This record gives sequence, C-alpha cells and structure tokens, in this order.
Amino acid sequence: MRRPLEALGRSSLKTQHGKANAIKEKLVTLAVTKLPNTFGRKYTEVVLSCLTCLDKGNDNFGDSKEFEDDDGILVGVRYIEKILTLLDDISV
Repeated sequence: MRRPLEALGRSSLKTQHGKANAIKEKLVTLAVTKLPNTFGRKYTEVVLSCLTCLDKGNDNFGDSKEFEDDDGILVGVRYIEKILTLLDDISV
C-alpha cells in the first residue's frame, strides 16, 4: 500500500516549499476533477476556497490589505466567515 504523500508525488520534490505547493496543486486538481460528481458544486466550492484562499489573485476573500494584521487574527476571521457562509448555503 502506498503512503498518502507518495501518492501525491512527494518523492520527486526537492524543497519543503516545493512539496507544499505540489501537494496543494494536486489537491486542487483532485477537488476540481473528483468532488463535483460526488459531493456537488457547492461543496467543491468550499474545498477550493479552503485550498486557495490566500493565493495571489484570489479575490473571493476581498482585498487582502483589508484583513492583514500583525498577528493574523483578521485573516482567520475572514476565512471563517467566508467558509461558514459557503457551508451554510449547502442543502441536502
């Protein structure tokens, strides 16, 4: 049985930052390709928001300057508000 990180292609990566980015990209790809058919569009949107919320160019959380602070509390609050709003829209 393969270990989870090996399944994500960990063995070919050289740096910690590179590993993290590669794993994230693999998770984004899996979310885009596998989740919609099983869990639906709204849940997929939540997962993708969780994975990409701090990416440059991601405007879903608004202007990043509005919620940057020294201790990171505002970014955490914005993240929770956004994700909970998306989760609240899901109906079963």
